[in-house]
Amino acid sequence: MSETRVPSDVAKRLLEEAAVQSARIGVPMGFAIVDTAGHLTSFERLAGAGWVTVGLAQGKARAAVAFGSSTAELAERWAGAPLFATALIAQNSGDLVPAPGGFPIVLDGVVVGAIGASGGTGAQDAAVLQGALDAVTG
Repeated sequence: MSETRVPSDVAKRLLEEAAVQSARIGVPMGFAIVDTAGHLTSFERLAGAGWVTVGLAQGKARAAVAFGSSTAELAERWAGAPLFATALIAQNSGDLVPAPGGFPIVLDGVVVGAIGASGGTGAQDAAVLQGALDAVTG
């Protein structure tokens, strides 16, 4: 299967809308967009967001695209299998973060990448991204 990317205009709008949603709740965040191979294609770290948001947002996006599922769903699915989750994370050099705040990006019924957020609670990260996805991809 060939690598698919989020179109640049869609990525730009997603990052802009995520920033709006983040400002609305007053929590600075970092946002990462990856292609279907998990490679970083776009990133934004808002003023005041910690440096750690960089890696966490990317890890959430990678987990979402790897499994075609929101990371909140992955966290719930793997809650009863902590050894499996730990092994999966370790096997992938820590590049998968199955914590709330990551979503596949679906355009015309096809997963074209994923977006991750970090900086708030998992629920805040997920809500900000859900708002951005709803606004941009409807």
